[in-house]
Amino acid sequence: MNDRHALLPVMRRNSPICRRSTTIYTPDAASNPLCLAAPCAPESCMMVARAQPPPPSPGSLNAGLTKIQQLLAAGTGPKIDQVAVAVPSSRQRRLRTSRLCSQSARMVLKAMRPAITSGIFAWLLTYTLTLGNILTGQPPASQSDADFLAMTTTVSTACHCLSLLVPFAMSLQNLHPIQRPDAPWSFREILTRLGRRTWWLCLLTHGLAISAEYAIVSGAEDFAAVYKPHFYMACLANTIYRVGVDEASRSIFQRETVEGVRKRHVNTAQYWKRYVHVGGQAANFTVMAMVVAALVHVSTVLNLLSTQQDLLLFSLASVAFKAVVLTVTKRFALKRGCNHLKKIYVLTAVPTVMINTQVRLVMLRGVGPGSSLNGFLLLGLLEPVLRATKVWHLRRSIRNVVSLRSQAQSRVSNRSVIAISPSPRAPLRPHIRKRGPPHSGLTRRGSLLNWRQSLLHFHAAETHADMCSEYIAIACSTSIFFFLRHHSRFGWNNVELHGVGSPSVSEEVVQTFVVGCYQVGIEMVVDFACCFLELSYGVPLHAADNLGGFLTAVFTSCALTSISISAMLSVHKAAPRG
Repeated sequence: MNDRHALLPVMRRNSPICRRSTTIYTPDAASNPLCLAAPCAPESCMMVARAQPPPPSPGSLNAGLTKIQQLLAAGTGPKIDQVAVAVPSSRQRRLRTSRLCSQSARMVLKAMRPAITSGIFAWLLTYTLTLGNILTGQPPASQSDADFLAMTTTVSTACHCLSLLVPFAMSLQNLHPIQRPDAPWSFREILTRLGRRTWWLCLLTHGLAISAEYAIVSGAEDFAAVYKPHFYMACLANTIYRVGVDEASRSIFQRETVEGVRKRHVNTAQYWKRYVHVGGQAANFTVMAMVVAALVHVSTVLNLLSTQQDLLLFSLASVAFKAVVLTVTKRFALKRGCNHLKKIYVLTAVPTVMINTQVRLVMLRGVGPGSSLNGFLLLGLLEPVLRATKVWHLRRSIRNVVSLRSQAQSRVSNRSVIAISPSPRAPLRPHIRKRGPPHSGLTRRGSLLNWRQSLLHFHAAETHADMCSEYIAIACSTSIFFFLRHHSRFGWNNVELHGVGSPSVSEEVVQTFVVGCYQVGIEMVVDFACCFLELSYGVPLHAADNLGGFLTAVFTSCALTSISISAMLSVHKAAPRG
């Protein structure tokens, strides 16, 4: 039998292409820094010989090519045309490219899905805020500052409380109660249980926010109109309810669910101690909201964005600020061992939505429509550079850790040698140096894989949250642009600055539609190109497929919070009627 034909199936089995993954399994798959070291299932792979692919062999691609060259020089082993069978053909490369394109397009559409729901609620909230205090029976221009701000604070606080309650309820929805371990909780049951535990905190939050607003506006009206202290007091008051909901959800999980009882980690401290402990961990969200609002507030009050160059510099600074915030959040979460996918998405979604919404809103309030469009284009051009840099840094970080760990393991293996006693009188007895615990190598390897997977999922969550937040920010900023731009209590006063008459309703609709479509078009093109690049390097962007409803609730809560921040920062006294 001809050896050439006998080796063909072997060479074909060594070059499978996985349908689900975007990585071609080459001999250096073990050294691929973005590979999760998890072989695909046999039914999910497409092979020429219909056989299961072998596990990745140790060594690199250069070592494999050197071995093949030695075999060819010796006249043994496979022929050159047989080696070429293992190389992907042009058809396989086209199939892989088309598969990457379809996956990238699907990821862009999935990123736009939460923006639809969040955008609808954002537009409804913005329209509700334009009505002012409907209990007075007067138009917004005739209402007093205290009444108008009281209703704005009440609506914003109520939306914030409801939008917080829904994600926490959805996070506990699939858990099994101790009373009936066979059936999980329904959404209505867990929502009712959380509401009974936190209703008094909701009333306390409303009372503190409204009373602080009345006291500040009545006592120092001019000071409140410029520096907005009532807004920061409302942020602190809303933190009380958010910490209470977080503590209630943790207590329900630890004491009333089968999954929590199995972990045997129940906090038996008093309620106020548990509340303070959770408040210390959740303070970062409040600080983030106040810092973002303060930056936008200062730049607006001091009129720092008066030229097109200022807007461009503001775009660069906003991108850098968002990158720094996400990097610090990622490092802090990884040090604390955060490997839960929902927590990762919450940590990355909240800052991205808040920062992107306020940045786009500030750019819409720029010196003119042309400068705003140029600023949006600059943001779109900066995003691929930033995401490509993140992928490069991710690969470099994982490669460095893998190389350092392999060097440490090689040093340990070199030290553990068998030494024979040289004394002729002593019995020939081997002295073996102990390496440590028998499963220490497995433990280190498992921790390395967990760290690698956590880092990959953090990057995927950051990317997915960034894509979703861009579309949500567009929806929020356009709603504020349409409803609040010429409002008597929220107006931006840009019409008088440019000497342009007040446009009609049809002109405002057309202008808002054009601005929104322009931003969405830029983001779709940018996201498609970036998803293609990241999927080709094996970043698991599909990890959010199982969190559809939860992510929609989280993004909706972030969108409503952003609308409330923008509305409370934009409100001012009514213009005197002559």
